[in-house]
Amino acid sequence: RVTADALAMLGEKFELTVACSNEGRYQYEDFLQRFRQGNRHFTYRLMQIDNNPVAAQYARLGEHGAGIAAYQGKTAYIPKVDEASIVQGIYDLVQGDTKTIRIYSADAGSSPGREQYHASDDDLRKQGYRLITSSLENRGRIPQDARLVIARTMQGDIPAHALEALGNYYDEGGNLLMLLSGEGAMPATRAFLKRY
Repeated sequence: RVTADALAMLGEKFELTVACSNEGRYQYEDFLQRFRQGNRHFTYRLMQIDNNPVAAQYARLGEHGAGIAAYQGKTAYIPKVDEASIVQGIYDLVQGDTKTIRIYSADAGSSPGREQYHASDDDLRKQGYRLITSSLENRGRIPQDARLVIARTMQGDIPAHALEALGNYYDEGGNLLMLLSGEGAMPATRAFLKRY
């Protein structure tokens, strides 16, 4: 029923490109044909990575089962194509769900080591994420509009008020990733990590 509801939302061409091996294409052909039967706007293309390794790599579809969904000029990367991930991709693209990641650091402007994340930030942007970089200094409440909050490039222990903001965000159902160097004692940060 959830799949049928998602397919009913498609009013224009929705294209799913799936990377597959020569042998695995039949598995996806039968599976994706059911979606096509559910809505004529659902289209798919199987990219055989054995025959087109350069094209697959260019499209960032180097692994069997990975996919890219496209709808109204927007794209969504699907690491492993299955029914649930297709439905999620339809909802994200049709409803215009902005995929936001908030990145907090000691200083949003010029944190030491920030350049080490340049490639990963670019990759996230290519996958359709909007990155908002802010400082944890004087941070009160973290907005719940983000799919993920990343705390990184911290120098020493994270201040108590910032840990409280991160904890409240996480307690309200947010997703949190902390990238720590492990330098110094960091007693407040260690207590925070033990708690969560």
